[in-house]
Amino acid sequence: MRKALTALIASLFVASGAFAEDAAMPPASKVEPAKEVATVDVVEPAVDTAVAEPFAKTYEAVPEVVAKAYGEPILTREQVLENVKPAVKNALDNGAPITEKMVNGFIYQVAESMALRNLLLAEARKEGITGDQQVAIENLKKIKEAAEKQVGAEAFQEQLKSLGKTEDDLLELLLEESMIEKFSEIIDKKANAAAVMPTDEDVKKFYDENQEAFAQPATYSASHILIGFPSQKPTDEEKAAALAKATEVKGMLDATASNFGDLAKEYSACPSKENGGALGEFPEGAMVPEFEAAVKKLADGEVSDPVETIFGYHIIKAGPMTPATTASLDDAKEQIFEFLKNMAIRDAAEDEIEKLRDSAKLEILLPEPEEE
Repeated sequence: MRKALTALIASLFVASGAFAEDAAMPPASKVEPAKEVATVDVVEPAVDTAVAEPFAKTYEAVPEVVAKAYGEPILTREQVLENVKPAVKNALDNGAPITEKMVNGFIYQVAESMALRNLLLAEARKEGITGDQQVAIENLKKIKEAAEKQVGAEAFQEQLKSLGKTEDDLLELLLEESMIEKFSEIIDKKANAAAVMPTDEDVKKFYDENQEAFAQPATYSASHILIGFPSQKPTDEEKAAALAKATEVKGMLDATASNFGDLAKEYSACPSKENGGALGEFPEGAMVPEFEAAVKKLADGEVSDPVETIFGYHIIKAGPMTPATTASLDDAKEQIFEFLKNMAIRDAAEDEIEKLRDSAKLEILLPEPEEE
């Protein structure tokens, strides 16, 4: 729980999230090219070797200015390392096999995400966008309540402290995130306008190339009465006793007009007895092989003789089955269209982000990590 909380809090300060191979990107946003961009002061960080070890040299190799936009510093080494170092330390403390190559890759991911985030935030400010203080306060309250419910108030404060942050820092970040979210609405509108909508030919092509996505497996339904084994490794005597009881119950069903559900409630060892033994609808492969094989041999409403599985002996009453089908193009075309439309809008949003990066001449002043 504590590790999960650290990741949650860290993700609020690092646009790429907690230490991982894949870093998440901040919201896609874009405005028209701006003439100026808010800059940050370059401050030489004090490297805490106790925290930095065993990667002190890796951290020291990070340049003072990590990223520029419009030719001006937009991200410093101090900003990057104050987010990277606690995440790496937390991973090491939890026994993760971290290498220098992984740390370098993580630094680059964090730097790229933070630089883009800072650029988006600066552009949002140029648009006159402000954060919603009340919404930020409410979101902070929810975060605290969730964290304190998981690990307690003291642990929450410890995690904040381990990241070198305060609740005020969290609130400020939430305000900034709300600004970026509002700014994202601008790029969403541009992306919606620029996206090329899929044609009928596109929809059909997708359907033809992804038939497996529209296949529906056969489904079955059944009720059962389970005479369970008393242990996971029942003796021959225990198995014989269970079979005898199951045979007796089956005899009751055969001899009278006894209601299957009533007998399930009285004799079954399965929780489904509360529903008269009903298991509902299930696809192929959902049940143990012996049970599924028996169901497949039964007609709707037919009752089996006792069937042995690892759980005990089952008396099975089959319900309706639905054969495997594949949705037709007519049935699937609306779903496919929406999927392709969303993909087109996403691609258009990514294009707008690239335009913003290009217009701002966003530079990450770190060597790109080596591909695996």
